[in-house]
Amino acid sequence: MDPSKSICYSSDEEYAEHFYDLFRESARSKMRAVGPVAADLSGGLDSSSVVGMARKLISENSVACSGFETFSWVFPGREYDESDYIDDVIAKWGLIAHKVEPHPAPLDHFLEQVTLYQDFPGYPNGPVVSPLMPLARSRGCRVVLTGEGGDEWTGGSSNYYIDLLFKLSLRQAAREGRQNGGFNGPLDLLLNLVRALIWPSVPRRLQRTIRAVINRPEVPDWIGSEFAKRTGLAERLSQKEYKPKKASYSQKERYSLITYGWNVHSKENQDRLNAYHQMEARHPLNDRRIVEFSLALPENQLCRDGTNKFILRSAGRDLLPPSVRLRRDKPHFAQMFLDQLQTLGGASLFDSLSIARLGWVNADKVRLMYRRMETFAREGFTGPVTYIWILWTIFGIDLWRRSVFAEQRRGRQQAGTDERKI
Repeated sequence: MDPSKSICYSSDEEYAEHFYDLFRESARSKMRAVGPVAADLSGGLDSSSVVGMARKLISENSVACSGFETFSWVFPGREYDESDYIDDVIAKWGLIAHKVEPHPAPLDHFLEQVTLYQDFPGYPNGPVVSPLMPLARSRGCRVVLTGEGGDEWTGGSSNYYIDLLFKLSLRQAAREGRQNGGFNGPLDLLLNLVRALIWPSVPRRLQRTIRAVINRPEVPDWIGSEFAKRTGLAERLSQKEYKPKKASYSQKERYSLITYGWNVHSKENQDRLNAYHQMEARHPLNDRRIVEFSLALPENQLCRDGTNKFILRSAGRDLLPPSVRLRRDKPHFAQMFLDQLQTLGGASLFDSLSIARLGWVNADKVRLMYRRMETFAREGFTGPVTYIWILWTIFGIDLWRRSVFAEQRRGRQQAGTDERKI
């Protein structure tokens, strides 16, 4: 894909019309199925747009579809419950809808995944989806549409203001930076400019010296130092990813999402879960046509005046109920991860890590992270929720190592017993 390409129209309406046509064709091409088609419906802008487009195609007889049903998870009483938005979408289209209230999974669920795949277990939102998959399958569905890709390709960049600075549009850059949370004053502006424009060109040896002075190590302190040296982790982390030279700063950010490790891993994990339930997930907003269009768009079609997904909101006027189209909030499901960890044992999960004994991680730093995460939870997650992903990764890798290598040891022991018998 060439992110240096650009699309220039004279009005917002022309951009929206072009996006709508691509989105329509993408959704249409993904609704071919044997039996009814299922769709994830979270109540967010992305999944609601996909549901709206699918339902519109059906009403126009543009697809041959034997049925269409939505599946949602709800969290009564939780601040991240989106039932009201889900109900508005259901009412707008008169959907056959199903709701499931999920609960944290037992340890056996993740052990089964590790044993079956000899790999990292799923994430807490995997078990959340699991009750929906058998339900959809029991309804005859083999294909499920999702809103995956909406954040990446229509969300825009919080660093859009850096491109405006290049153009010397200082006033607009300051406004967009404040509204998107990029900076809150001259100092933040200076720091972001250094990070985006100057830091990448600083020689690596000098970067190391600066990091040491400001106490920002190249390798996170929760990773064992000897393990990091043995695996050359600092050098690997410092490798520069490919970014097209002619693209704008925000285009480069979007381009990097194509091969971003977490995205790749999450898609593989999702495919694995769907295959287990004999389902196929399809993502209209992750279509190549949508991705290429996104890379070519001017940033103000994605993010404008503090509102992201501008193009999706513009194109989806007839697809979305006003409550969904105009919403700006997006719930954070970090509490779901914390609930799952607490169900599995909470802090005690990190008291006897096998990968800590091997020196892969620093046990004291890991336990400190967990305590901080609990503090942030009590404060409504006002602190960095990055701890959630780190801790789940540590738990998952430790569970994988304990299970897989224990099974291999049992196999070797059994083989030795058999040889002695012979």
